[in-house]
Amino acid sequence: MKCKACTQEIVFLPTGNLKLDGKMKYEPVNAGSLSADDLADLSKHLTVRFNHTRHISHFSNCPGAKSFRKPKNQMELL
Repeated sequence: MKCKACTQEIVFLPTGNLKLDGKMKYEPVNAGSLSADDLADLSKHLTVRFNHTRHISHFSNCPGAKSFRKPKNQMELL
C-alpha cells in the first residue's frame, strides 16, 4: 500500500496495544524497514508485530504526517 501523502510504500503492523474500544492499534511502517523474515511471514499471512527497534514508523519521516494527526479532543475518544 502507498502512503496517501507521499506515495512511499508502507505496511500497517499491529502494535500489540488495544484502543479503548478494544480494537488493535496499527502502526504504519516503511516497507523498506521490513526484514526478509518479516516479508516471508507476511506472505504466509502470519502476524508480524511492530517493533520500534527493527521497524521505522512512517510517521517519523513522512512529509505529510501532520495531515493525519487528529485534534486532541478527538484523541480522547480513541
